[in-house]
Amino acid sequence: MRRFGDAARQEYLAVGITQALSPQADLATEPRWSRINGTFGEDAELAKRMVQAYIEGFQGGATGVRDGSVVAMVKHWAGYGATQEGFDSHNYYGRFMSYPGNNFAYHLKPFEGEFAAKVGSVMPTYALPDGDISVDGIKLDKVGAGFSKPLLTDLLRGKYGFDGVILSDWGITSDCDSNCRNGTPAGVAPPFIGFGTPWGMEDAGRRARFVRAVETGMDQFDGERDASELVAAVRQGTLSEARLAQSARRILLQKFRQGLFGNTDFVKEGLGAQRRSLVLLESKQKVLPLAASVKKVYLYGISAAVAQQYGYTVVATPQEADVALLRVQTPFETLHPNYMFGSMQHSGRLHEGGAEAMSTACRYRL
Repeated sequence: MRRFGDAARQEYLAVGITQALSPQADLATEPRWSRINGTFGEDAELAKRMVQAYIEGFQGGATGVRDGSVVAMVKHWAGYGATQEGFDSHNYYGRFMSYPGNNFAYHLKPFEGEFAAKVGSVMPTYALPDGDISVDGIKLDKVGAGFSKPLLTDLLRGKYGFDGVILSDWGITSDCDSNCRNGTPAGVAPPFIGFGTPWGMEDAGRRARFVRAVETGMDQFDGERDASELVAAVRQGTLSEARLAQSARRILLQKFRQGLFGNTDFVKEGLGAQRRSLVLLESKQKVLPLAASVKKVYLYGISAAVAQQYGYTVVATPQEADVALLRVQTPFETLHPNYMFGSMQHSGRLHEGGAEAMSTACRYRL
């Protein structure tokens, strides 16, 4: 399994894939369940060893994500395989997991292999308990794992010390409409429109689901492209920017550890290429290059932190500055906003709008 993971890691990287949505650490304890073929079987100890070896192969060792790793994402935390009547929890009718023998802890054991291998990411299950379930004194909420603080914070991050990225499965913030809950009429193909998996929060609003998931410990929402509800929650005061920054840090840290942002030599080459691409059109009164006497600068569209690295003092108004440095865009129109590419492309007149900042700055003699 470790050799397989290593071979697959190299193949993934060869085509630019840097994360795997695997392995599946779920146990095959319900023979009617349709996803047994993705598991390592029903033996928790065997599954634990296989999960660990799989992750070590994909991530290139047991020391966590590093340069050359494909980030492994173990799923589905936890107990997905114990489905009620064998129905899969992608479906409303199969949203429950059941433990009549009080053996939830057995389903956690395969995940111990992931912690030994320092896995980079974890995906929670859709399923929610069909009754009272406790492990190590922690009682689970009767919601899907993506909304369960006992599962994600108390167990995963607390007891097991996981500090990587938690990604949701697809659709947990989406609505499950009447077709999703009851099935479509005979002869009508079930659509993806109106499909969601917000189990335990079916009647909550979309924003409430985002907030609950993030507060629970979620870092990333798979299948989501619209961040407006998160932005609105921050503005509303129901989520803090600091909490979102915590998740952003976890995600970016993985990418830096993988070397996806380039090594130091490549960064220098890139910056050098950008500098050489710039063309000086005019330098009245020999303003450029900046004289050693220039100490204070007024900036527009330029990072103050970068200017400070070069020893300049950034001031708040043009009047205080020795020199103003402005990065401005050419004015433009968008003439075809109702077309896919036209809505993203610049066209039309170049002489109106968008130049206000430049005209304001140029009123001052700098």
